[in-house]
Amino acid sequence: MARIRFGACLWVSSVLCAAPVSADAGPQRRSASLYRLARATEATQAERLLKQANARVREALRAGPADFRTVCERTRALRLAGDEETQRNSRRRAMSTLVRKALERRAYLDDALARLARALELDPENPELVQAQARVLTLWEEPRGFEDCQVRRRDFEAIAAFERLRALDPSFAASDVHFQLGLLFTRTHAFDEAAAAYTRAIELAFDARETASAQGNLAEVIMLAGDPAGALPHYERALALSQGGREYALSLFGAAVASLALFAVPALAQSPNDAQIASIVVTANQVDIDAGKLAEKQAKRKEVKAFGKQMVTDHTAVNKQAVALATKLKVKPEDNPTSQSLKSGGDANVAKLKTLKGDAFDKAYVDQEVTYHEAVLNAIDKVLIPNAKNAELKNLIEKVRPAIQGHLDHAKHVQADLAKS
Repeated sequence: MARIRFGACLWVSSVLCAAPVSADAGPQRRSASLYRLARATEATQAERLLKQANARVREALRAGPADFRTVCERTRALRLAGDEETQRNSRRRAMSTLVRKALERRAYLDDALARLARALELDPENPELVQAQARVLTLWEEPRGFEDCQVRRRDFEAIAAFERLRALDPSFAASDVHFQLGLLFTRTHAFDEAAAAYTRAIELAFDARETASAQGNLAEVIMLAGDPAGALPHYERALALSQGGREYALSLFGAAVASLALFAVPALAQSPNDAQIASIVVTANQVDIDAGKLAEKQAKRKEVKAFGKQMVTDHTAVNKQAVALATKLKVKPEDNPTSQSLKSGGDANVAKLKTLKGDAFDKAYVDQEVTYHEAVLNAIDKVLIPNAKNAELKNLIEKVRPAIQGHLDHAKHVQADLAKS
């Protein structure tokens, strides 16, 4: 809290360094000294309250999930052992635990907000305090029940707090302020405002990682607004700037979905024909083969190497089937925007992975495999199977789908093991 500390030192030094105030000193001098002393005391109290609030936020982040709705939906979808009644009871217990943790998290955030409110009473014009309040309001959520995984948030209060911060000091943490506003506007479905906020965050970003995150989020907003063609360039910029890890995986996933969506939106492009679908299948398999070969050579952990080897074996087998079927049907795989996007994304992924070693490589590779298989399953369900005209081609894709789901489950298992170590 640099601003408060600086002010406190300034006021304290002014009091300590001033000549002693004698009993017969003028009332104006005595009141000025007392005022400086009072302001120094208030600043110290505000700084202490901010530290306490920050500690409560850290406790909140440890107590419960950062996104109740997402974790709730995943918990509802868990595949559990036992009969139907046992599964239902197990899922209910898991949901009850999740709600309890979410309420515990909210209680810590409520405490943090109360301390920040008292600090702002002492120093209402301090931008650091206003920013802290806005960030806590952004994190705040209250579960409304686990049947439909609904939550109550305070997004509009958070937006108002960030707007107040901009009014107090437009330059204070400007990039982060606009980025957070982009998140909040997206959650409240104000997509035009979100796009404007992310665009400004990109202009103010300090480094490539900040820019990549804002570019990826801007692309997501444009996708949500129904313009996958407009989203693709921003996903590509995010991919070019990302240094691996979560931002890269999300951008790769978004780029794949955006390119696949071009086929799903009649106003933008026609549905893929069988020749184009054959090309998409072959390209998608080759992308994972290339990444798997690199993992066999470069991964640190044996389970990651084994997973990479399995991807090479399984996807090579699928490609052989796809090529044999295309030859039998006399269908020549036809290059198209989706297969091109998958190839360019795969090439970029391998290039990024080659720069990583050890644990960093293992994490980046497995994270990308989870995201990639999710994107492929989405494509199978929404694009490939619905649009395949030839019965044998459709049957091949349907037959391959369980294996892709198995790869995703395996990748998530390895991902969880890496997170524990």
